[in-house]
Amino acid sequence: MKKNQKLSLSAIAAFVLTICFTSCQKDNQILPVEPAITESAPAAPAIDQHCLPPIPAIIQVPAGYKITWHAFATGFQIYKCLQSPTDPNVYTWTFQAPLANLYSDHLYTNQTGTHYAGPTWANLTGATVLGVKLQAATVDPTAIPWLLLQKVSTTGHGILTKTVYIQRLKTVGGLAPTTDNDAAHLNMEVQIPYTALYLFYSPI
Repeated sequence: MKKNQKLSLSAIAAFVLTICFTSCQKDNQILPVEPAITESAPAAPAIDQHCLPPIPAIIQVPAGYKITWHAFATGFQIYKCLQSPTDPNVYTWTFQAPLANLYSDHLYTNQTGTHYAGPTWANLTGATVLGVKLQAATVDPTAIPWLLLQKVSTTGHGILTKTVYIQRLKTVGGLAPTTDNDAAHLNMEVQIPYTALYLFYSPI
């Protein structure tokens, strides 16, 4: 009789352990550990170059350079209504500056920097690169052009400061307004939403 009781107790204990183990497994599945976001680790993981779109020849980077940083941008292109210097009856929405946050992923969940007037890109450690446009290509007529830019200057330390060329690709939105360019809107600014992928190239 005692032997049967011991067996029964062992079976119950095994059943309880099985339930606990199964419960832990389920908890691990529905409560994944999210990676921490800290200012000391702003670097984005390497981008899969096989996923990049075909790049027009006019904005391709010269040989001898590789992608060392990338950023998915979401924000605004800022335009201001200005009077033509040659015709006082003509008003145009004139580009002023970008204003966007930069992320390591296309879902915009891990911020790695900012993008603002210059054009300037900055990462979370404070390093910056200032660029100047070299070439443009209109890939989508409903979006701002894709660009090739070159570094003018950098500040700070780290991989971003080694940048020589920058590409703006996969743009969505951001075009200047086509209406309300008149005297009533003189000196008014508008912010047009856009997204883009920026690639940063350093010497191999």
